[in-house]
Amino acid sequence: MTLIYIPKSLPSESAASLLLRASFENGYTSLSSFLNAYGFPVHTKSLNSMLSDQEKFEKIAIKLGICKSNINIIPSIYGPTKRSQRIWKSQPISYQFFCADGSKLCTECINDNGILKTEWLLKHLTCCIIHQKKLITECNYCHHTISANRKKINECYKCNKVFNNQLNENILDNEIQANQWFLEQLSSTNLKLIKSIKNFLSSIQSTYITFKHFAMDEPPILLTYLFFTNQTKAEEVFNKIIYKNRLIGHPKLLLVHFLTSMQQNIQKFALELTKKYSFNYSKFKEIDEDFILTKRTTAILIGANRAKLDENYFSFLKNDDGFSAKKVNSFLLGNLTAPLESQKQDYFYLTLKEASEILGIYYELVGKLFSTDRLIQKKIIYKNNRPYTVLSKDDLIKFNQEYITVNRLAKDLDVLTQYLTAKLNSIGIKPIHGPFIDDVKIDVFRRNDVQHLTQDLIKSIKNHERGFGYKTYMNQKDTNELEVTSLKLKISIKEVKKLIHCKILKSYKRSLLQSFYISEASINYVDNILNSGDYINLTEVPCLLNCPPNWLKKYWIDTNFLNIIDLKIGKYVQKDILTEIKKLKQKYFTGVEASKYLGMPHQHITNLHSQGLIEAYFFGNEQKVRLFLKTDVYALKSKHGFNK
Repeated sequence: MTLIYIPKSLPSESAASLLLRASFENGYTSLSSFLNAYGFPVHTKSLNSMLSDQEKFEKIAIKLGICKSNINIIPSIYGPTKRSQRIWKSQPISYQFFCADGSKLCTECINDNGILKTEWLLKHLTCCIIHQKKLITECNYCHHTISANRKKINECYKCNKVFNNQLNENILDNEIQANQWFLEQLSSTNLKLIKSIKNFLSSIQSTYITFKHFAMDEPPILLTYLFFTNQTKAEEVFNKIIYKNRLIGHPKLLLVHFLTSMQQNIQKFALELTKKYSFNYSKFKEIDEDFILTKRTTAILIGANRAKLDENYFSFLKNDDGFSAKKVNSFLLGNLTAPLESQKQDYFYLTLKEASEILGIYYELVGKLFSTDRLIQKKIIYKNNRPYTVLSKDDLIKFNQEYITVNRLAKDLDVLTQYLTAKLNSIGIKPIHGPFIDDVKIDVFRRNDVQHLTQDLIKSIKNHERGFGYKTYMNQKDTNELEVTSLKLKISIKEVKKLIHCKILKSYKRSLLQSFYISEASINYVDNILNSGDYINLTEVPCLLNCPPNWLKKYWIDTNFLNIIDLKIGKYVQKDILTEIKKLKQKYFTGVEASKYLGMPHQHITNLHSQGLIEAYFFGNEQKVRLFLKTDVYALKSKHGFNK
């Protein structure tokens, strides 16, 4: 079938706009019916995919006889996956900056030129710069969310009325400037700034996901603009936001995603904010819903070394699954204090992790260093019927004052651990403990013997016995590779080894002097999941979505809404997908939730659906989730008088 009307793309026109014009002019009532007629079966989610994927759109363009060059109106993918960066104004930016095509618009622009603009693909854009009006995302008449699946560009598919801005919100001070600034930055060559903007927006998004009742009057784009252009004003606004949400929890907990950001300037901003303003904590409440915090997050919130979060200490902040946000919040508010037993233990003894902080070496190396009692005698203590290895605090401090490991020495001098002992041996400096001296597995030097050493001196030593302690250096070189990877990924060496064993981190043989190295690409892959701020541990998701694990699996995992990334050291999902689900949950009930609201067993909603009393909506791919509009459920209860 040949199109009667073949559109040509106009400047700044989006893919949805082009196809909507073709669909309407060729007599179709919706974009999906148009594409279905030409052999492209679609539903809402797959339609969004077709409008954002150049390869899929190219097939449509060829089939419809639309000029192939039109595929360039879709931002191209800059990477191997659909979640890779997109090219925007010749610059690669995060896919998280984009929303579904055709989901927002300025009615004045449509009246002027009759098209949807590509810049409206930007998720955080809230205003039309030209007309200085709010972009609308829902019909002003029926409040139906706008999507590309409609009859006309300017008409609501649900109520068939023309979109307008009459009931539009007021534009806040600086909001137009914020939108203008946002567009300018995304078009710049400052990729470092773009990444920083993305991280700040991600912190805001994560806050909404974590606290379902969190409220802000200002759009994220305005807050981001203020943060980068006027931090004094940003502090004032965030102070008001914190006070507005005081019934949710302590200010630090409200700012948890800013305090734990990978971006130091964001961390600093949040930390200064909690220090600068004198909050009346009596006005802040205990949190209603509990969720699990990581060790790193808990350490930042309570202002302690990560080592102090060993189970010997601060165990009162833990549940069976990990550190409790509810308990941490109570601790921050001063309603929960550490048990005296833990405080006394904290004073006299150190765990191996705490020892690693003092010695400046990795936890695994501390275990090797004190694998025997030659240097410091270990002690086993019991807490909650579990044994723990500890060291005398006084003995360790004394040891650290007199001695230094080869690993810490290499770190202080900024030189490689490999061959350092051999180089020092060539100039007459020998370790007093080590694999070739006694049963200590790491070389240990007297501080007095090495205090005069400099980086230049070490680098100048060329003639040394490379075979000296060869076995040691093989181990040290391997250890160094593991250490570097552990440091970058912010996980333990034990976890790095597990990732290698499971072939998530790709390791390769290199030479005799280094038995293996880890591919940079695989390290970057894991680093993106663990540390970009774009992913969240699966264990936290049930609380965030307010559903038990079994229903999480049935409704959101089995239907492929949530794609699970299993790193073997934890399972992770993308935060932006959680945002999409939360938006669905704001508008729809699951069958179980609908039945619960109506006060019925969960299977009765199926009976009501089969009787035609309520309409069901299906989402997902091969296996679909059945949802019910909340407004329909409310109306059903009101009409038929179900008892909750």
